[in-house]
Amino acid sequence: MTQNSNQISIAAFAEEAPKNVVPILIGVMLGVLLAALDNSIVSTAMPNIITQLSGAELYSWPFTAYLLCSTVIIPISGKFADNYGRKLIYLYGISIFIFASFLCGISQTMIQLILARGLQGMGGGIILSSAFTIVGELFSPRERGKYMGYVSSMFGFASILGPSLGGYLTEHFGWHWIFLVNIPLGIIALLAVYIYMPANSSLSLVKKKIEIAGIILLILAIVPMLLALNWGGDLFDWNSLTIIGMFAFSAIMLLVFIRNERQSDNPIIPLHLFQSRIFNVSVISIMLSNITFFACVIFIPLYVKSVLNKSASETGATITPLMLSFVASAIISGRLVANTGKYKFIVMLGFSFALVGMFLLSQLGVNIPNGYLIPVLILVGSGLGQLTPVFNLCVQNAFPQRELGVVTSSVAFFRNIGGSLGSAILGAVMLFTLRDEFAFFFQNHQFPAQVQQILHKPTDLFNENKIGLLGKFLNKSQIAELFGTMQIALPQSLRLIFLIGFFTSLVGLIFSFFLKEIPMKTQSDMDKERANR
Repeated sequence: MTQNSNQISIAAFAEEAPKNVVPILIGVMLGVLLAALDNSIVSTAMPNIITQLSGAELYSWPFTAYLLCSTVIIPISGKFADNYGRKLIYLYGISIFIFASFLCGISQTMIQLILARGLQGMGGGIILSSAFTIVGELFSPRERGKYMGYVSSMFGFASILGPSLGGYLTEHFGWHWIFLVNIPLGIIALLAVYIYMPANSSLSLVKKKIEIAGIILLILAIVPMLLALNWGGDLFDWNSLTIIGMFAFSAIMLLVFIRNERQSDNPIIPLHLFQSRIFNVSVISIMLSNITFFACVIFIPLYVKSVLNKSASETGATITPLMLSFVASAIISGRLVANTGKYKFIVMLGFSFALVGMFLLSQLGVNIPNGYLIPVLILVGSGLGQLTPVFNLCVQNAFPQRELGVVTSSVAFFRNIGGSLGSAILGAVMLFTLRDEFAFFFQNHQFPAQVQQILHKPTDLFNENKIGLLGKFLNKSQIAELFGTMQIALPQSLRLIFLIGFFTSLVGLIFSFFLKEIPMKTQSDMDKERANR
């Protein structure tokens, strides 16, 4: 196959790997860290942001805008990467992210911030999709395991670093800097990949036209569903006409999208991917593991703070073992795949660790022995961390190199869908289990009408802004009684949530038995594949 003069073969790059891999990996890992960090770092600063910009009623929209745009862009960017080059699309993604971070940092209104966050989500989605594709571009499946582990570990680092870094920057420099700090770091990531990564040699010289109708239909199918998952039980009841209508519209658009993809010469998400058992088992498993992950990272801090009455710093220290073990196991599992060429046993082991850990969490009560949580969270983190790089590896290994972008982005896409679905389901479970206790409490106490206007639902008790308003209408003993009641009911709700995490891990373990294991391709296999095209 003829190549442009500025293109370098992957085989030639492999010879230069010792001096070139490190800066490329730094650029890729830094990009993933920034994209993964952005929601956790923003959550700490949001009270300060709404104080300065007003618009408390739009509190959730900066998060929602980022999630919507990042999720929708992931499969689209994967297709573009296969057509126009993995390096090029990554550079576009990091450039968009840097520019959007600047717009976020100079925002003067909540509307400006929300729009900028949407653009930032597009950049972040492209980064997360392209980063794993770049690793797949540079190394054979057998070699890329250890590098995939390093990149995957950035998700754990982001969860550890985000809240403390967001609090520090907001307190000492102002909330604008949680966005502006992305600019110099993003430029480093951009330059590292631009300078050191060769142009893609595995791409066909004939560029296929991207199916615009497919992009539009995908957006129409995904956006209403994600909005319904975020708004259900919060802005609207789950059985409201708005939520039901959005789900129905999303389902219809999904059917139209599938029909369009079947007829398209260059589909955004090729339907033949779903003919692979490896692909189907992997995307279902990654969704299940992400639901389990969200059950921990969202509700363990709530348990520690609201049930055990720990301070914010103690709460952060409690969740740290989960993330550190996540990071360590992601790196170790990647190396195991690289050394053994096997991945099925790692998936089974990961879900087994998570299964046992989530069962132990489902036994939590009002009082627990000192040190009980730490080994349990290490167990869960070790299990979930093992899974993160492996699914990318086994899916990439099952498909030809020319489809690397679309298969990798599909895994990332379903991971995001799993996170959104998990957050919605787990939040709805909490709301449902606390609702009767919440209603009973208000029936038996005479509070000013303003109190129930502030506290519409049980989960409002975990909103610090709304709790601050209660002091105007309730005395300290009344507030203490209100929290005391919820403190008794909350552990029962959380036990059910952790039990759901146990069952998602169990189902994931069952699915892992059906994961087909095929030999990991070597560099010579990839060279033969390119020669035969």
